[in-house]
Amino acid sequence: KLVEILSAKNKSLEKSPKIDLFNNTENINNKKNCIISLRINTLLYDTLHNYLLAMHNVSDYTFSSISDVLRYIIVQIEENGFSTDQIINDKETDYTEIIVRVTHKQKQFWQGLPNRNRRKIMEKAILAFTKNKL
Repeated sequence: KLVEILSAKNKSLEKSPKIDLFNNTENINNKKNCIISLRINTLLYDTLHNYLLAMHNVSDYTFSSISDVLRYIIVQIEENGFSTDQIINDKETDYTEIIVRVTHKQKQFWQGLPNRNRRKIMEKAILAFTKNKL
């Protein structure tokens, strides 16, 4: 009986699937293991929060949190580009700091944006998103 158990174990080891390094690497790259910090206008943050609540009230759960919306906006900016000539010039206002978990690729894109315009680009993109233009 011991021989049967050992032979069955050896057969199961022979049939074990080989590790696909390409897919494993791709899965690691798609994990949200990087963090970016965003500062946006508090009024705009509240508008985005209310927009998300309205989506949930009509049973639209495309985005479960504000972080999901912000990740989506970053991807849309990266894929479609964004014009910086229509940036909002605002006065001194209150800001809300948000920490968002993103993929490594998204973080590299975000860091590649002009440092002084990141907040304004994100605020303009949030406005476009709430008007269903993004």
